[in-house]
Amino acid sequence: MSFNVKAILKITFENKCEFAQTIYNSIFAEVINPANIGKIKTNIYFSDDLCSINIEVFADTLSHARAFLNSILYLINASLETLNAIKNMSSYKN
Repeated sequence: MSFNVKAILKITFENKCEFAQTIYNSIFAEVINPANIGKIKTNIYFSDDLCSINIEVFADTLSHARAFLNSILYLINASLETLNAIKNMSSYKN
């Protein structure tokens, strides 16, 4: 299998390192076993500081890499919105 495209996405949670593990867990399954969007190989790992998540994508076409990254960014955004909503709800305790 030939990979023509390589992309590395690095997401850093500077002030919210506790979110990094939660986001990692929420996207891990999709990164390790992506939907059938073409010939693609992926990897996910933490940076040394444990506040950053790195996602590597190797794809046969730019279109397949873009489709995968769009999917992952959507999941990350949904996870962050959920975490922020929970955090805001907990600050409104009676």
